[in-house]
Amino acid sequence: MLPPTLNPGSSPASPVVSTPLHDAPSLPSLPGLPASPRKKLLYDTLKKPFDDQDSHVRHWIQTLEEATPPNVRRKTRVKRLDLFLDDEYFDQLINELKSIADRLPEKFVDSFLHPSGSGAERSASLRERFDAETLLTRIENSPFFQPTFDPVDRLAHVLQHAFIPGPSRMPSPPVRAPLYDFTSTFNGQALERLVDYIKVHDQLFPPSSSSPPPVHVDRLENSPPLADHTHHQQHQSVPEQTRKYYAKVLPIIQSSGFGKTRLCVQLSTVSPGMLVCLRESSLLTRNCAVSEPPQDKPVYDYFQRIKGLLPGSLETKDQLHPTPKGDQEHMRFNEAHLSILAWLAVYCQTTAYYLIQLQHASGCFDPPAHHQDPAACWRAVVFYYARTTGLKEGSLFETPSNLCHQSRLPHLCSTDIPPSTDNPLTHLHPANQAADPPPSLLATPQVREKILDYICETATTLASTMKGQYSCQLSDHELLTHAIRDHLKPRLQLVEHLLRDADPNSFFFLALDECSSMDTLLPYIRRVWFHAMPETAWILLIDTNSDLAPLAGKEARQGSRRMAEFDTHCLTQPFSAMPLDLNLTSQHRRTLFSSGGGQLTMRDLDGFLPRFGRPLWMDSRYHSDGFIMPTAIFRKLVLPGEWTWPDVLQDIQPDPLNETNQNLIALASRRLHLDLSSKAGPQHWYHFVSRQIAHHLRFVGRIYSTSDSIKSGTPSEPPVSLAVAWSVRSKPELVAVKWSMMVQAIIYASAPVGLNVGAQGELGVALLSTMAIDLAMSQRYSNYLRYYISAWPAPSADAKYAALYGLVSVHDWLCTLIGSKYVECAPAVSGSSSGYPGSEDGDQVMADQDQADQGLPSQLASWARRAWLNFTHPAILPKQIPHDRRTGTQLLRELWIRHATAQGISNQAGWDLLIPVYESHSDQPPNGADKFDETKLSYIAIQVKNCINRPTREVKEAAVGPRLAVDQEKQCLELFFDLKGPESCRGHEYSQRRHPTPASNKQRAPKMKEQEEEDAKSRLLLRHHVFISGLTPEGLPLLKQLQGPAAKQVRLLFGDGDSLDTLEFDETHANYVRRLPSEEHRRTWDEAQTCMESRLVLLSSSLST
Repeated sequence: MLPPTLNPGSSPASPVVSTPLHDAPSLPSLPGLPASPRKKLLYDTLKKPFDDQDSHVRHWIQTLEEATPPNVRRKTRVKRLDLFLDDEYFDQLINELKSIADRLPEKFVDSFLHPSGSGAERSASLRERFDAETLLTRIENSPFFQPTFDPVDRLAHVLQHAFIPGPSRMPSPPVRAPLYDFTSTFNGQALERLVDYIKVHDQLFPPSSSSPPPVHVDRLENSPPLADHTHHQQHQSVPEQTRKYYAKVLPIIQSSGFGKTRLCVQLSTVSPGMLVCLRESSLLTRNCAVSEPPQDKPVYDYFQRIKGLLPGSLETKDQLHPTPKGDQEHMRFNEAHLSILAWLAVYCQTTAYYLIQLQHASGCFDPPAHHQDPAACWRAVVFYYARTTGLKEGSLFETPSNLCHQSRLPHLCSTDIPPSTDNPLTHLHPANQAADPPPSLLATPQVREKILDYICETATTLASTMKGQYSCQLSDHELLTHAIRDHLKPRLQLVEHLLRDADPNSFFFLALDECSSMDTLLPYIRRVWFHAMPETAWILLIDTNSDLAPLAGKEARQGSRRMAEFDTHCLTQPFSAMPLDLNLTSQHRRTLFSSGGGQLTMRDLDGFLPRFGRPLWMDSRYHSDGFIMPTAIFRKLVLPGEWTWPDVLQDIQPDPLNETNQNLIALASRRLHLDLSSKAGPQHWYHFVSRQIAHHLRFVGRIYSTSDSIKSGTPSEPPVSLAVAWSVRSKPELVAVKWSMMVQAIIYASAPVGLNVGAQGELGVALLSTMAIDLAMSQRYSNYLRYYISAWPAPSADAKYAALYGLVSVHDWLCTLIGSKYVECAPAVSGSSSGYPGSEDGDQVMADQDQADQGLPSQLASWARRAWLNFTHPAILPKQIPHDRRTGTQLLRELWIRHATAQGISNQAGWDLLIPVYESHSDQPPNGADKFDETKLSYIAIQVKNCINRPTREVKEAAVGPRLAVDQEKQCLELFFDLKGPESCRGHEYSQRRHPTPASNKQRAPKMKEQEEEDAKSRLLLRHHVFISGLTPEGLPLLKQLQGPAAKQVRLLFGDGDSLDTLEFDETHANYVRRLPSEEHRRTWDEAQTCMESRLVLLSSSLST
């Protein structure tokens, strides 16, 4: 909290005296502290309503004055305070405070805004507000409040108490405060992958070119199609190796939080170059949480001025090769290119200037020192240039061990040298002194900012010089090639010659971060770089916006396949191969997954969760004291960040691009595997997917440069899925409402954007399973969840742990999912491994009526009450899990740690979903302090079938789950869903199974004996098996929980039906087929379904039946 008053006339040592409002000093200060601009701005802003002459405003502020005197009846005060809070002028005041939040005292801002950083990172989202009665109680209990407060102080005090407090903001570090998580620790192989990617592209560019092609190439009216291009080229004079790719411009596209910016800053330590941030400047980016670094304003302003040069017909990102018409457009066209050319030329020259200085200062090159490893001498030059000009003053990266140990640069570039020390680099090589040299590397505070200022100012001068030089040619169609030859090429070659002499395998780069703010300029930048024909210099375009590769729009999608010059050039292949889980070091992995990990507690395991997924979640604004911060993560996932779940069921619009639908799909994607086709109808698909990537953290697998196709997904990121799960569960009465809205959004998006729901209905079963754990968890921990949401008083660590990571019993989950009506099957027939008679003559189990019972069968119930679940999302496995041999618990351990279920690949035998289970010795879940014991892990295996014919005996008797390697008795659960089967009025079929017994006691070879021992261990696993037939609310009572249109529409997620009418027909058809008396007749429809799915009908299989 702020000290008790903003009034400068009071102090803690003297009584508070009311000061008439109009006598208030003009420069307020806090007691005992000097006045500051932040406090003055706050005081002046809060004083505005008191000075306003509008009668409505004065009446509004008067209600506050009537609400605070203690001699007024409390009921009246509450009423007045309620009027004050609900008035539109209160919202206007808060909005004004939000707009200037980065210039107000941080403690005051923290009282009403969510803590999402400071400065450019401050979130514009409000905290939840107390009701009037609670607020009045808080004011009365405040030790600082005085009825005689100055009116402005009274208003400030009320505002500070009006909102529900939350976690405290981290102290703002000095200097470049937002970079406190931009540290030297950067694990993973992202840098190696990027360097490899650039080198692969380099191999596809010709080693040299004789001369640049013309700027404007007129297409022949009857130019040959692509198929005839080779024949057409035979009549052209072309180099031996044709140029396939257009320019050395590489997009780096991935959703937010993967460290793309950090990657390119790290790249500068091994290859010379610099990252420049072109983040758009707007109220949104000033007041909402955005990634670092902040905008490089001089560069941003420079390129904005270039955008202003473009005539409207040329300022479009839909044209990869904007072609001017008429002399005026040609002049504007050329002026824009000259300005871009000037900036790139000065950037190359300035970089070369510093690199040459560092070479001479190092003592390795002038004269040549003939050190043992000349490449190490160059690496030292590159590293210390990056260190000196980096985003963060001082050493951002640890010094590599492979630098030249005899170089003088470690001493010269030491951060211990005072800023006033003369720069030892400036006097070492007079030949390198420019007429107007760049800033000194060492004697200049904030040297990076000064360098960018210098580049922009010098480029402005150079552009003006060129316009004068070419004043008579500004409308010349080929002016650009002359200007590149005269001004850019010599400066570019200066850098490239340095690289060629020092390290032929190195390259030079310029990284443009957040470059979508300049998307209309990118064709012009590409064009300049294309005609400059660099040998070892790259421009990197960094963004979350997939429109950059290729650019959006029909023309761009067509043009990006082949670019200009008779359609012979392609765009480079965008880089998106950013690694996941890279904050888990090799030591962390050994701790988590080695046999010695038994010393970890449950809470220790959950403390690792922020390290999973993208590096962003290790940022301190997303976790604290071993807990993820779900609200902060949730706000990163949705757009706008203030979006919240509606409190009542809303009708979902069928438009997949609708803001609410986009948010609901983003949230559902973190709980379910929503598989999008790589390309569907372009009208909705491309915009939908690109927005999910840019704004909702969808992972980019690959972007194809020759089309608008994108492979994307949502790999396992436990912090995000836990945050979404928490947001769904936080209000128990709304869990079903939230799932109903997600179901509607999924169904509305499935056709327009190509959502794959699974041919067998796997998505529908996964959805019900996930919804069931949310409902069970929200009921079990409802008090903890409400306590956590209120955030006042601050919840204890145990309450937070239960609200975020609480476990649900298999019993509660199973009853929520499929109810409690079962019929136990008769004992196994001789030779059967299942304990289930497996009748093929009908779908009903032949069991006595008295076998049907309400409630789980006793042995299943006993185990289910002490078996616990924690899953929040599916993880798609990379390969098949063996089904015919014993497997260990390593997979179950990783799934448990990730709070995940396994979803098998398409050819996975037995199961579709595998859910880890943790057994305890009682019906109480293990708490956070309990040691994690891997031997207590088991599983629930789920198989989903959606066939027109009834399952065969072989299918029904087959094991669903894997053979778990156990050395003592253990239990697991198998669920078999026959979605097209008829509803069983007596309940789900329950049986107990074990893996097969030995066939006979005959003499066996030694290997067979070993196999027998393995089988004996497999039989230690008791498999509770439940067969669920049909898709009805009676058999799946969870369906009754869904509300609104979702109650009926959810059926579309169980198979490949495109409408409810189709589903009705399919169900009637299946019921008809299953009742046919002839097995051969039924098999005919099996074969029809197999053909429909383009699979082979095996002729040999009919001989064995």
